Amino acid sequence: MKISVVFGLLLLMLCSCGEQKISTPRRPTHAEITNSYVIGVFKGIEWGDYPHWEFENEKGEEFSFFHLSKFRTATEKGYDFNNLEGKRMKVYWIETNRYFDPPGEFAIIKEIIDFEIIE
Repeated sequence: MKISVVFGLLLLMLCSCGEQKISTPRRPTHAEITNSYVIGVFKGIEWGDYPHWEFENEKGEEFSFFHLSKFRTATEKGYDFNNLEGKRMKVYWIETNRYFDPPGEFAIIKEIIDFEIIE
């Protein structure tokens, strides 16, 4: 009886060691949205396996944000998406842990969740 209890505990320990705890996407809080933004010039969308919005700030630093979640599009906001390149924007983003297939793994990324054009 003692051997089977010890064996069961050992098996339970071994099984739980390989478990990965992975955060799931969640709605960002208002504080996260208003505090995580960048102001820059929209350079365009880079297409790989997933679309990335490309920006450059006044210091010449480049930023890239994944576009995975649905948010109000440029057209819904009354803008012609084809004429956004070169526009100055305020881009709201969050850092999130997402599963990508391909390549079949999780990654922590910066994801665009909204934007506004600064005239």
